[in-house]
Amino acid sequence: MEKIAILDAGAQYGKVIDRRVRELSVFSEMLPINTPLETLMKADYKAFIISGSPDSVYQSLSCTCDPKLFDANIPILGICYGMQLINKVFGGQVMEGDTRQDGIFQIDCDTTSPLFEGLSKQEHVLFTHGDHCITAATGFKVIAKSSSNIAGIANDDKRLYGVQFHPEVDLSTCGLRILRNFLFNICNLKGDFKMSDRVELCISKIREAVGQNKILILLSGGVDSTVCAALLSKTLDPSQIIAVHIDNGFLRKNESLRVIESLKSLGIKVHLINAGLRFLSGTTMLHVDVMTEALAPASVSPAKAQSDSGISSGTSDETSDPNTKECRSTLDSMAYSQTTDTSNTKRQSHVSGGGIHPHVESRNIPIGPLRTVTIFPEDKRQIIGDTFVRVAQEVWTELQLDPSSLMLCQGTLRPDLIESASHLASQRADTIKTHHNTTTLVQILQKQGRVVEPLSDFHKDEVRQIGRQLGLPEAIVNRHPFPGPGLAVRILCAAEPYIERDFSETTSLIKMISGYHQMSQKPHALLNKINAAARPEEQQRLSKITANRSLAAYVLPIRSVGVQV
Repeated sequence: MEKIAILDAGAQYGKVIDRRVRELSVFSEMLPINTPLETLMKADYKAFIISGSPDSVYQSLSCTCDPKLFDANIPILGICYGMQLINKVFGGQVMEGDTRQDGIFQIDCDTTSPLFEGLSKQEHVLFTHGDHCITAATGFKVIAKSSSNIAGIANDDKRLYGVQFHPEVDLSTCGLRILRNFLFNICNLKGDFKMSDRVELCISKIREAVGQNKILILLSGGVDSTVCAALLSKTLDPSQIIAVHIDNGFLRKNESLRVIESLKSLGIKVHLINAGLRFLSGTTMLHVDVMTEALAPASVSPAKAQSDSGISSGTSDETSDPNTKECRSTLDSMAYSQTTDTSNTKRQSHVSGGGIHPHVESRNIPIGPLRTVTIFPEDKRQIIGDTFVRVAQEVWTELQLDPSSLMLCQGTLRPDLIESASHLASQRADTIKTHHNTTTLVQILQKQGRVVEPLSDFHKDEVRQIGRQLGLPEAIVNRHPFPGPGLAVRILCAAEPYIERDFSETTSLIKMISGYHQMSQKPHALLNKINAAARPEEQQRLSKITANRSLAAYVLPIRSVGVQV
């Protein structure tokens, strides 16, 4: 099977490049940009695409590829940073621009270039960059421009191409045509990576991995887990499949019933665990690092150290001696740097010298229960996630599942794996989320090669296509993604009203606003506040509205954490 490699430099659109290539029926793999050429050649890739990056090519620590890559006589397309890298390697000039270019811009295209075949002279594309190619490298010609900026370069003899914009996104309306030109006109690929073949390959892998073992699947009711279950049903005997659905009490209306009914038609029996009350009263421990202070022995205090060295501690004349003042200022600066630089706190806390020294102390702080005192959404996610693990472990024990013979099915998608790969490719890429369970059982199964991920080669829209091919109802296939914590973020999570010090004044203020016409007839301190905040025309409009209508306003005694200003 023909395949290409996407060399990832930490691109924000890396997953989208992969998705677009696969939409064109070409098999693609994402690899770190610094993958050695020897490794790439052994894998027999037919082409390379170098992605964008948050780096700048002129920085010493920027991501770069194997320098021998450009001598391999294999077609290469550089996107954004990828184009700048190609241009720099061959001697072109790349510099930081006066302003960033973010958004949709018109480009002028050289439609005689094989990369732009079938395009119009002018196209609209998405730019997201701050660096610019000032001059094209020797041997390269400019094939696209945006105003006076270089937007595309090409060396047809070496089959090296670069575009400053992002052809992989929908906002670049000509983007898919550009990728098609590169893959089929320039690389001469066949496009033999068909969906039907991929599904059959997926089924074969499941059959080979599971064999005669039993396999456990935890069903959420979403598209991914349901399609996973349908694939297992198509591949294995129903007696091998152990399907478990845990109702955490925060799901959509009739969610659990839909899960059971949708899989019943596939011959899969679902074990329903109703744990709503358990989750509602759930608690957990939050591991945090706290900055604190400790008192060091006086024998190693700065004053003692100075005394031993023949330096006056300056207890009585400290404020009058300028040298002592300078010394004290230096010590104060050191203490301040210790309290503000948390990355070096542990090291600094061991510096010789007594007195109070800051240090980091690890603590486990209880949070919960969920229904009464938990306010912040991230705490709710933590409680729900940890409670889910505990309930699941109890289910595994109750069903007497043996890790030595059990397989576990997880609905990991290809974007999940790509996000992990992007983090490896660029140390500046943030971890978006944890994609795999980290329970003891899962870790044991992973080490033994007993975790099966049928959808790890597919994107979300492709999973929906598989669902249709397997005969799942459209109501399931087109379900909108639903967060793991469900509706938990809508719980008020408070045992009593939340009243701040300004609650009474705020209540009076909004009541005065809602009855402004009547209230403005006599002077009041709060009325002055309103008039100071509103222009005369706004005051007139407010008076007119409240004169003709009876309005009421209330301040809810709850703490809001979802509003940012």
